Amino acid sequence: MKDAQDRKDTPVYSGVFKYFPLALQEIARVSKAGNDQHNPGKPLFWDRSKSGDELDALARHLLEAGTFDTDGQRHSAKLAWRGLSNLQKELEMQIIKPTKTDSNWYLNFGDNAFIHSINDWGQIIGRYNWYNFHFIHLYIENDVMTGGLEIECVVLGIGFRFRWNYNDKVKKLVKKARKRAGK
Repeated sequence: MKDAQDRKDTPVYSGVFKYFPLALQEIARVSKAGNDQHNPGKPLFWDRSKSGDELDALARHLLEAGTFDTDGQRHSAKLAWRGLSNLQKELEMQIIKPTKTDSNWYLNFGDNAFIHSINDWGQIIGRYNWYNFHFIHLYIENDVMTGGLEIECVVLGIGFRFRWNYNDKVKKLVKKARKRAGK
């Protein structure tokens, strides 16, 4: 959380735990049962490689809400677990949409990585004093100074830039920049 006011505006205990104690306990049981099924004998952890179809699974459980699944768990609890997992992934990825001054899309993966869209066509259509168009462009850089790997790929003016920060230096800079920007 960013600051004291942000923490106060996010009442996890009084706004979630106190509202739904029985439901949260049921979701925890579903989480453990899923871990026991997919990772027998291993400590409880979210193995994201085992399920990536949150919304389809959520819809399946919604159709049977109010009943029990074959493993004895409530469909409603599985529905809630899938909803939480979908929301968690959405928040982690934080899609930043284009603004008036920046027509590119940014997809953040926490503080470690992001994907940034590239569209050269805007320069040709817009009123700029320069024109830069990539027919085919592939760029790979290992930025040893800041600890990041960057890959850029553009074909016929449309492409992406991927950046992965494998060093804490950049993570600290990103956090500092976000704090200054008020995000």
